[in-house]
Amino acid sequence: MGERSREEVARRAGVDPGYVDRLVELGILGPGQDDAFSQGDVLRARWVHSLQAAGVPLEGMAAAVRDGTLSFSYLDASAFDRFAEISSTTFRELSENTGIPMDLLKVVREAVGFA
Repeated sequence: MGERSREEVARRAGVDPGYVDRLVELGILGPGQDDAFSQGDVLRARWVHSLQAAGVPLEGMAAAVRDGTLSFSYLDASAFDRFAEISSTTFRELSENTGIPMDLLKVVREAVGFA
């Protein structure tokens, strides 16, 4: 239960499968038995990608993970299950399905820190 393939991790994290492979090579992600990944791996891939996009060097993060200075293991905690993954549902579809006005959805998204 909770095991994901490389492709599913990439899709849910919003990255290319090759990026997942790179994170495995660098030791940031470590698939378990049968090359399966966890929900925490989805979050790690997404967050590391965001940090890299913000200018944090990927190789530097990997070195810090390898030497124990940096850990993303906290992302395995069930409290982080609340963070949404990349979804194919648009805001318009969500608005129509829930009856929540589009303007309110935009305000809520901005209020929790998204652009």
